[in-house]
Amino acid sequence: MFKLNKNAFLWALYDFSNSIFLTVFLIIYFPQWLLNEQNFPDIVYGVLVAVVTIITGLFLPALGALSDLRGYRLRFFRIFVTLAWLASLLTAAAANFISGLLGVWLAIIFFAVAFFSFQPTLVLYDALLPQVIEKERQAVLSGIGFIIGYIGQIIGLLVVSYFVSSSRVNLAQAAFFPASCLFFFSALPTLIWLRELKNKALVQKNHSLKEAYVRVGETIKNIRHYKKVFYFVLAYFLYANAITTVTAFTVVYAEKVLGFAGQAKIPLYIMGTGAAIVGAFLSGTFANSLGLSRILKATLCGWLGCFAFGAVATFQWHGWLLALWLGFLTGVTFTVSRLVVIGLTSSEKLTEFFGFFGLAGRLATTVGPLWWGMVTLAFAFLGVDKYRIAVSSLGLFILTSLILLKKVWD
Repeated sequence: MFKLNKNAFLWALYDFSNSIFLTVFLIIYFPQWLLNEQNFPDIVYGVLVAVVTIITGLFLPALGALSDLRGYRLRFFRIFVTLAWLASLLTAAAANFISGLLGVWLAIIFFAVAFFSFQPTLVLYDALLPQVIEKERQAVLSGIGFIIGYIGQIIGLLVVSYFVSSSRVNLAQAAFFPASCLFFFSALPTLIWLRELKNKALVQKNHSLKEAYVRVGETIKNIRHYKKVFYFVLAYFLYANAITTVTAFTVVYAEKVLGFAGQAKIPLYIMGTGAAIVGAFLSGTFANSLGLSRILKATLCGWLGCFAFGAVATFQWHGWLLALWLGFLTGVTFTVSRLVVIGLTSSEKLTEFFGFFGLAGRLATTVGPLWWGMVTLAFAFLGVDKYRIAVSSLGLFILTSLILLKKVWD
């Protein structure tokens, strides 16, 4: 029977916290407040996310390299978690206590800082996994982390939605303070008691961020020595495009194509999250015995089937099946992907390559939706069927990633 030691449990607990911050604060309530309640055009939020993503993408590999050069990750992790929390509190304060456009624009600025600060925590968190548990048990712990994260999504939404519905104004900004506090206080045990194994051979405190960028440049220049990692990160970028895009537009697809209106979509989300928990658990449990390569390739083939079925789905019961299918595959895919990076990378460059891994994931959140928008625009004359074509077109990302994975495991 698998037993979590104290350090492993504290590590996995942050998956609960970051899911609350990402899902409740960054994805649902802030966009709702800015676009629906403040009536800002969609382009403002789109540009905001794109600019922060680009800046963060330029920063993450260097931060990873710096943490590798200095031989510690936990210190940077604590700093950025705290910065994200403080910036989210300032966002809440600006939105709730400063009236007019000044309050809105201050909230936008603080949100950008929170978004920027939050993303490095995910890179550093992933790189801490080998520090908290032995290699043969990392797969199971990775799966447990994702399970706890999905539970965090559900609990976070339930708790924060209670505050919103109980507030006098019943507006989205009522979610900001409870979401921010729930994120930080659930992360507090990890910040206080998690311990990192020091590699004294790597600890060199005098390295600067400039040197870290030089190291990243050298890594890119000598990429031929890291071909497998390079091809995997590129493959991950492609299939993450497909997955993050279909996830982002599931609500639109469910309503426009399958006829799920209003609150009827919430049970779909909960069912999909439950399936993701099962997928994360099973993939973490059987990763060592079945092999990461076999699981990932089979899962990507499953995504091809999911997109094909989504392109022809007609009835609402098709939507329930798709929610289960999509959720299960999502849980498996991201549990296994984190383990592949660890398996392909040496310890002295682990956080640096997780920086590239994080960069690929961040870019996927912008490129994929742009692709979806272009496809639906090009086929707008087909009406609702434009969404079917958009879903099926995501299979191109999956097929290309499968080709690249052959270079990783040839």
